[in-house]
Amino acid sequence: MRTAVAAAVALLAALPAAAQTPCTPAPKAQCEKAAMRGAKLAGMDLSGANFAGANLQAARASGAKFANANLQGTDFEGADLGRADFTNADLRNANLTGAEVSGAKWDGANLSGAMFPAGRGPYGDAQGRRCGEGSVGVCK
Repeated sequence: MRTAVAAAVALLAALPAAAQTPCTPAPKAQCEKAAMRGAKLAGMDLSGANFAGANLQAARASGAKFANANLQGTDFEGADLGRADFTNADLRNANLTGAEVSGAKWDGANLSGAMFPAGRGPYGDAQGRRCGEGSVGVCK
């Protein structure tokens, strides 16, 4: 129980002062459609969290763990996601343009419709692109 309480306190502290939408930091954070631009989430374990439709533009989330998280439609534009773990996360239609994603882990992640920056992401071409339907773990 102490770990859940510590995680809740850390998540609340990570929210920018001007956060417009509240986030429920239970063991699996409920942050659907939360306005969290610039949030400091680096190294946090956010496994199983719900950030569907959230604004995480310019968030600092390097090394964060988003395993099994719902990130559908989340806006990560300009975020630092280097070395983040997205194992089995749902990133359908997420916006990762301008995000730093080097070293991120995408195993089993649903990437259908996700937009990645040029030359980065779970593919090796030099063009930014939207992943096609059925993209799991790698952008097709």
